Amino acid sequence: MIRLIFTIVLLCTMTFADQYRCTQSMIKAHTEVFGDAKIDPFTSNVHGTLSMDKTPLSLTGTIIIKAHDLESDNKLRDKHMYETLQTKKYPLITFTIQKVQKAPNGLYRLHGILKLHGVARTLDVPAHITQDTQGVHILSKFSIKMTQFRIVPPKLFFLHVRNKVDILADLHLVRG
Repeated sequence: MIRLIFTIVLLCTMTFADQYRCTQSMIKAHTEVFGDAKIDPFTSNVHGTLSMDKTPLSLTGTIIIKAHDLESDNKLRDKHMYETLQTKKYPLITFTIQKVQKAPNGLYRLHGILKLHGVARTLDVPAHITQDTQGVHILSKFSIKMTQFRIVPPKLFFLHVRNKVDILADLHLVRG
């Protein structure tokens, strides 16, 4: 009986929720080699299927990028990044939004699961979310540590890549 009620509620929710997809979106990462250079890989090849009722508080779904689509201004460095991320073994990076809460400062908090390098970790990230007739815009800045995802920060001789990676997600969602 409980399964039946849960199924009916889920179907009703899906019936009234609008479906959204990513378009003209961008994910950018930033880290540094201590004492040397900035590393800023990014991709505009962002996919995802999300659903939302009338307000951002009902937003759920998954945002997906291919790890091999991340590119910087240095092809050799990108090759090392792909090896470090093991993109052949772990080709996708996903963030599944499970719950959205309104924060006191006017921002939202996206609660979800980031899966990177075969490791899934719960994240709670701040986001600006705006709606208009064109769709939904999500802008989020947060940081992760490579070691949280069993990634060993690479090094070259005595220079080490910083463990902390700053992420900027600029997502444009349209109905459809």
